[in-house]
Parts: sequence; C-alpha cells; structure tokens
Amino acid sequence: MKKRKKPIRKFPLEPFITEELYDGEPINYKQIPNIKIEDIHNRVVFDACVFEKTHITNNEFDRSEFIDCTFNNCDLSNNTFKNSSFIRCEFFDCKFIGSHIVDSYINDSIFKSCNIRYLDIAQTKIKILEIVESSLLESSWFENKIEGIHFDQVNLTKSRIYNNPFKELDLSTSTLDDISIDVVSLPGLIISEFQAPLFCKFLGINVK
Repeated sequence: MKKRKKPIRKFPLEPFITEELYDGEPINYKQIPNIKIEDIHNRVVFDACVFEKTHITNNEFDRSEFIDCTFNNCDLSNNTFKNSSFIRCEFFDCKFIGSHIVDSYINDSIFKSCNIRYLDIAQTKIKILEIVESSLLESSWFENKIEGIHFDQVNLTKSRIYNNPFKELDLSTSTLDDISIDVVSLPGLIISEFQAPLFCKFLGINVK
C-alpha cells in the first residue's frame, strides 16, 4: 500500500459559528470544539477543520465532503454518508458506531483507537485507508472497490465481508472470531498460522 498522505494544515484556525452550517457555503479552516451537529439532511463541506469532542450524530449527509479534517475524541455515531468523500482525514479516539458509508470515496485516511462497531460500508471506493487498534465488531463490508487498506490490531469479530478485493491485506494481528467472508474476498489475504484453520473452514477444508 502507498504511504498515506497527511492532512494539509492551515493555521491559525478560526472559531466555528453554528449558523455557518446552514448557509450552504463550505466551512474552511475552522476549530470546531465541543458542540453538537445533529439532524442534518443536506450536503455539507468541511475543509481543513479540526473537530474536538464534537458530537456529529443522527445526520444524513448526501454528496458531502470532508477534506483535510482531523477528529479528536468525537462521536460520529448513527450517521449516513451517501455519495460523500473523506480525503486526508484523521480520526483519533472517536466513536463511529452504527454509521453507514454508501457509494462514497475514502482516500489517505486513518482511524486510530476508534470504536467503529456496526459500521456498514458498501459500494465505496477505498484507495488508502488505515485502521489501527480499533473495534470493527459486527461491521459489514459489501462490494467495495479497494486499492489499499491496512489493519493493525483490529477487532473484526462477527463481521460480514462480501465481494471485497482484500488482496495483500494483513489480518495476522486482527481478531476474527465468528466472521463471515466469501471466497471472492479471500485471495491474497495475509493471515497468521493460528488463523489458518478458520480460513480452511471457509474453503470447505477440514484440518485434523
């Protein structure tokens, strides 16, 4: 996988005014601390913003863009992102529980120490994505186009994976208990010797 590009920064950041979210204009170079963004049902654009302890929940983002943004200790649970983009975004110590990402685009982004349980990601193009020391428990991955993805110490227990080209993805440090994965997603995966019996089972092979 190619090296992930980090967000492009511009300082100093200006304070965010909530009313800006409703005027339809892009929100650029803002510091967005400890506020709630809820029940949005339209397109938004955030460019080079830093979110701190922000609650962004129960929204339906359509054709929205998150570019060069950093999220620290934020709650982004129960959102739907459709036809949206995450470009050079960073998520640290965030909740992303029960959110849906559909027909979207992700590039040069990272989730680290995040709770991403029940994530539903489908028909999304993923170019470069890192997920590190995070929970993807009971997540669903369906028919995504994947060029580069990296997992390190990820909990994928009870996840469902269907028609994802995970070629060269290293799962050797991940927890894979009770996952469901189709044969299309298997070729090229890197696993540990302890995980081998599980993948033999997916192929209908019995190990004595």
